[in-house]
Amino acid sequence: MTARKPWHHGGKSRHERGYGNAWDKLRKQVLNEEPICRACLDERGVVTAATQVDHIKAKADGGTDDRSNLRPLCRPCHDRKSAADRGHRTRTAIGADGWPIE
Repeated sequence: MTARKPWHHGGKSRHERGYGNAWDKLRKQVLNEEPICRACLDERGVVTAATQVDHIKAKADGGTDDRSNLRPLCRPCHDRKSAADRGHRTRTAIGADGWPIE
């Protein structure tokens, strides 16, 4: 049996999961309004370009595309949050200097 990929969504397409043309437009709007990763800025005071739009409450858990439920994140922050939402633990690599490796 082949292991499931982290992006496996029960065989549903992005359109079936609610990520069609309307989502593409909304995503672009959010990233234009806020081009900085909120998690990097809020948690570490670092300015990083946002490339993803996160549902604060996941759509799978009843979250909506309402603007108040969306925030811009960079890819690493979005991946960590998505993994945590699915119950996966993530491990941060630590460099020789004792600081996390991004």
